[in-house]
Amino acid sequence: MEERADDLDARTVMEELREAVRSSQLTQTAFAAALGTSQPRLSTYLSGAVSPSARFFVRVRRVGTALGDLHRLHLLSAPALGVALRLALTDGQEDWAFRLVVQGRDHLRLVLARHPHLIAGWTAPPLSSGRQDWDTLTASVTGHEFIEAGLEPPSWTAREPLGEPWTFTGVLLRPEEVRDATPAWLAALNIFLPERDLVTA
Repeated sequence: MEERADDLDARTVMEELREAVRSSQLTQTAFAAALGTSQPRLSTYLSGAVSPSARFFVRVRRVGTALGDLHRLHLLSAPALGVALRLALTDGQEDWAFRLVVQGRDHLRLVLARHPHLIAGWTAPPLSSGRQDWDTLTASVTGHEFIEAGLEPPSWTAREPLGEPWTFTGVLLRPEEVRDATPAWLAALNIFLPERDLVTA
C-alpha cells in the first residue's frame, strides 16, 4: 500500500529532526536547551506524537547544522561549552573550567570573523553548568564578544549581578588589585577578574 503524502511528510520531518540531533553531537537534553525547549517536548517531536511548527522546524535545522559544522571544525559552540563546563566543575577542575571559558570566547571570536553563517551555534543557549557564578561569567564573556563585534548579544547572555562578589583567586594580585584590574562589564555583574587573564586560554 502506497504511503499517503501526509504520512510521508510527517516521517520526513521526524527523520530530519533526528538527523539534526545527531549532527549536533549533543544529548537530547542539551540540544533541547539549545532550542529553548525541554527534552520531553523535543521527544514528542522526534517520535511524531506532536508536529512541530514550521518556525521550530527551521530553528532545529539551523541550530543542528551550525552545531555539527562547528564540531567538525573543532570549534566550541555555546551548548558544547556548557556541557564541558559542567563536566569540569563536577570534577572540581576550576582551572580547566576557566580555560574553557576563555577558549570558548576565542572560538566565538573566530566564528564571528570567519564563519558568521554558523552564529546559531552561539546564539543557542547552553545548559547550566550547575553553578550560577560560572553561568554568569560564561554569559557575560559571550555577550561582551557580540557587543565588541557590533552585534546584539543573544538573549541568554543577559544576567543579573551575582548576589555576592566573586573574586578570582590564584592570581599574583591582592584582592583590591584584582578589583582595580577588572573590566567594568564584569564588575557590573559582581565578578572580579583581571582583564589580562582573559587575554589567552
